[in-house]
Amino acid sequence: MTDTTDGAVPGLSARARHALALPGSGKLNTTRSPTAPERPESMSSDPSAVSVDETAVMAAVGAAIVARRTELKISQQALARTVGTSRTFLRGIEAGERAPTVVTLTRIARALHTTPSELITTIR
Repeated sequence: MTDTTDGAVPGLSARARHALALPGSGKLNTTRSPTAPERPESMSSDPSAVSVDETAVMAAVGAAIVARRTELKISQQALARTVGTSRTFLRGIEAGERAPTVVTLTRIARALHTTPSELITTIR
């Protein structure tokens, strides 16, 4: 990206130029990547700010999936096939060894005729 006196950068839309403009200067900020937004000041980079027992969360979600799958008498293999994942990956989620993405959790919930929120209600 090159800085010109009028703030124009070849190939950038007006919206992109506006997003990169330095406040009050009319010039582009060429030191910051447009794809790497700054962290809001309200978010702390201190990992101790909010304590979450990740192992307990993953175990609770996994147990809820197993309970619902068992209640519906669906095999692990059948659920994995319906969700579009491997049985090994699903086994890891159910065992609390893997954390599903929100999308994967939503697919699992739909396959189990429930909601993602129902599968995470036991998280404390």
